[in-house]
Formats: sequence, structure tokens, C-alpha cells
Amino acid sequence: MDEFAVRASDGHVTALRGKMAGSGPAVLVLPAMGVAARFYDGLLRALHRRGHPACGLDWRGQGASQLRASRTVDWSWTTHRDVDLPAARDVFRAYGHTSCVAWGHSLGGQLALLAQAADPGAFAGTVLVASGIHAATSWPGWAGRRTACQMALASRLAQVQGWFPGRAVGFGGRQARTEIVQWAAIGRSGRYDVLGGDVEAGFARIQSPIAGFTVEEDDWTPPASLRALSSRVPHATTGHLGPDVLPVDARGHFRWVAAPDAVVDAVAARTSWWSRPPSPAG
Repeated sequence: MDEFAVRASDGHVTALRGKMAGSGPAVLVLPAMGVAARFYDGLLRALHRRGHPACGLDWRGQGASQLRASRTVDWSWTTHRDVDLPAARDVFRAYGHTSCVAWGHSLGGQLALLAQAADPGAFAGTVLVASGIHAATSWPGWAGRRTACQMALASRLAQVQGWFPGRAVGFGGRQARTEIVQWAAIGRSGRYDVLGGDVEAGFARIQSPIAGFTVEEDDWTPPASLRALSSRVPHATTGHLGPDVLPVDARGHFRWVAAPDAVVDAVAARTSWWSRPPSPAG
């Protein structure tokens, strides 16, 4: 894999990992919370084999990023949306790709749609895999109550510690205080009001195609979670990557990456727009 430096407007430096060569639509893979871009190397190779220029972004605080969260180093969801994602798209443009499709996993899917709610031309299309709003109401009964408690505890821990020690608690990796506080607030309300502005109205302005997929045996993003996110964009389509696509050892919120060729082929087969070159998106 090649690495391409990503320099944000606030001076932060991270990297895109992948390859920029290819004749198909360019793809920007956006990782889940606390996950480095190298986790998606198999997915990137599957996309490369099918002719797509494709790279994964190391989010601020992960992988090749020069920052790590601390009491004095903080960032938010809006930092990712308004600073980090535009910088990543600029790198694609520098290599001649005037637009790209976002492939968002979990948090990455939410941020892809949030970017388009703010700027409808941010991406030429979006694929959501194992992604959705993590509202407690997405889980029935005691599971929903447990999820609400977990989010509240994570938020409190981040505020007390000054950053979130995800590796110690087994979730999310090392994260910035504000990122986790906002994550918990979104989970409690099921809305993005905590990010400021009229985010919810922005979803209705998205014109590019959106396709969301749940994953077999995914306990982190149940179907109700994807519906809560995709329903904000009226023309979004949804599907399921089930046993017909995923072998037993590739089922779950993270394990689907173990079957990259099957996943890419299933997405291509179920989205009529995937193989068409995207139109310029600014």
C-alpha cells in the first residue's frame, strides 16, 4: 500500500493509505471509531482489483495521524467533518479524481452523511456498511437500557480523564474528550443537534445515491440503527449482507472485512449506480 500525506487546514497531518491508480470511480474508505486505515487493507485490495482508485483515511488520533488525544489535545465530530474530510478529498483531487465515493464503516458512515448534509457535493455517492445512529432506542428492552448506561459512563469517563481510554475499557480506542461526549449525546437523543447548525435539515438536501447495508450477526449496529440513519435521506436504499454473502467467520460488526471480495461484489450487484463513473462533485 502507498501512503499519501493529508494536511488539514489547522496543521494536522495524517495519511491516506491505498492506491490512486485505476479507471473506476475513486473510493474513500472511512474507518470505524478507533480503527486504523490498515485494518481495511483487504477491502482496499478488493477495490483495486476491480479498477477503483481507493484509499483509507487515518482519522485524527489514529494510525498515521500525528496527534493522540490527551487533556490538552481535543477534537470533535465537526473537526472530522469540516477539517479532516475536506483535506482528504483534496488529496484525491490532486491525483486527478474530481470526486469520490465514500465507503463508511460505523462512525465513518455517519461522518460521510454529515459531510453531505453540510455540503451536498462532498461525495458522489455513499456506501454504509455496519453503520447507523447508535441511539439506545435501536436496541429492544434491557439491551437499549444497557447501551444508554454505557454511553453515559463513557461520556463521564472522558470528561473526568480529559480523554477517553478506550483501549483500557475495550471499546473505541483512545479518543478525544469532545468526540466521545458528542457521541454519547447523539446516542441519547438520536439526533445530531449537539453538532450545532441545522444538521437534520441538511440531510434532505443530499442528492447523491446512498446505499446502506446491515451485516449478519452485527450486535453493534442492528437494523433499527441503520434505519434511523438512512431514513434521514429519503432516496437511500438499504440491504443486508447475510449468510449468502458472508461465511461464518466473516459475520459481525468488524469481521465482515475478512470477506472483502464477497462484500464488494455484493455491494456492486445491489447498487445500480456503483459501476457508473461519478459526476463531478465540486
